[in-house]
Amino acid sequence: MFPSAIWEPASTPATGIGGKTRQRKRLRKLVLTTAITALPTLVVLGVLVAINNISMQTAALAAVFVTAALAVLLWWRNADFDLVQTYIERLNANEGPKAPPDVSNQQAVEMAEAVAALHQDLARNAEQTAAAAAARETALESLPDPVILIDENRNITFANQVAGSTFGGALAGKNLAAALRDPEVLDAADAVLSGRENSLLIDITVPGAVVQDFRIHLLALPAIASDGTVAVVLVRDMGAETRAERMRADFVANVSHELRTPLSALLGFVETLQGPAKDDAEARSRFLVFMNEQATRMARLIDDLLSLSRIELEEHRQPGDMVDLAALLAEVATLVDRKAKRRRVAIDNRVTAGTPTVTGDRDQLIQVFENLVSNAVKYGAADSVVTVSVVGPDDPHGRPGQLGIAVKDRGEGIPREHLPRLTERFYRVDSARSRELGGTGLGLAIVKHIVNRHRGQLAIDSIAGEGSVFTVFLPLPVAATEK
Repeated sequence: MFPSAIWEPASTPATGIGGKTRQRKRLRKLVLTTAITALPTLVVLGVLVAINNISMQTAALAAVFVTAALAVLLWWRNADFDLVQTYIERLNANEGPKAPPDVSNQQAVEMAEAVAALHQDLARNAEQTAAAAAARETALESLPDPVILIDENRNITFANQVAGSTFGGALAGKNLAAALRDPEVLDAADAVLSGRENSLLIDITVPGAVVQDFRIHLLALPAIASDGTVAVVLVRDMGAETRAERMRADFVANVSHELRTPLSALLGFVETLQGPAKDDAEARSRFLVFMNEQATRMARLIDDLLSLSRIELEEHRQPGDMVDLAALLAEVATLVDRKAKRRRVAIDNRVTAGTPTVTGDRDQLIQVFENLVSNAVKYGAADSVVTVSVVGPDDPHGRPGQLGIAVKDRGEGIPREHLPRLTERFYRVDSARSRELGGTGLGLAIVKHIVNRHRGQLAIDSIAGEGSVFTVFLPLPVAATEK
């Protein structure tokens, strides 16, 4: 037996819609109970009247008394089950109370105890299920690779944060095709979901500004999870390994080609100094200058190759810092100022405070604009001006959602047929002049890969005899584009 103090409904006023409903139910039960008890009572009393000659008044009074007594008895017995029913309804609505009502009917007591025990078991199971789900989610979120769970219709039931950042935002509730559009992946998913295969391993390449290589492992679960999950999609980014292998091959090929000339020159100078010019002080001084130039050229080449390799390794990871372009370009102007004065070139920096910030890697963006401004100074005409200006989204040459920084020189210009290949490694419009000015042929390749990492674009325009314009377009933060 449970203490009545714990049971609340008995003292709760039957007000409102729910209270009126309970009153109507109780009234219907009272009428039904009275009807059920009155019918057999009237039959029995009718028989007694016929046999014992009891007066009708006496029989009627006896019928009313017996009917009322039986009705009260049944009503009292049913009241316990009403309390249990109300208790169950309140449990279903999560309104409490924690303990069953105080009732006297043994069957009602057993029912209330059974319901209380069942509710406690269900509550414990719900807590354990929630804890297990939280532990699973924490474990999946801690993995460094993308993990996607799908149901039998290929709909995503869960995707960790790495998957969201890799394939574009919140994925839960979407179809797998929203994350991985490759037909081979979708066919493999259908094969696993249909039961034709238990697991499949495939390699795919996703084209784009930054090419991505993935190894996809699809695995069927032994049983359907409570959220409908039937298969796991594990994604491993193979880009780092692919890029490292490609980088090693390119490094060997590029170094063997580009270092051959300065190495041959150095060996020739050394051989001359060891032989015919061994005692010639004037020739030694002149050759040492040449040797220093060739060694410096090789050092610049190796530095640029290593820089390009580092950029390519992290090209798939978009930077997330906020960068003040006005301050950055003021610093770039200072870095290039000495070189500009040697060629009597003025730098007209029109990027002022108040220019919107962009998301990026500050050091890499300095490398981009220092390279472009240095090239403008180097290849522009002497006694000219290099202009650095902003190209906003509303500018006639602008692009929606992007901020452009244009670097314009007043040089000879670049023939149009060369423009598409300018960002290729070691591509030079004029090889002799480029080497004479100290170029390695890697500067614009570095610019292109940094801009790709920032999910931006590089636009090049040139008019023969007037000069060239290199414009770097960088995505504006979402808040800035909404203004």
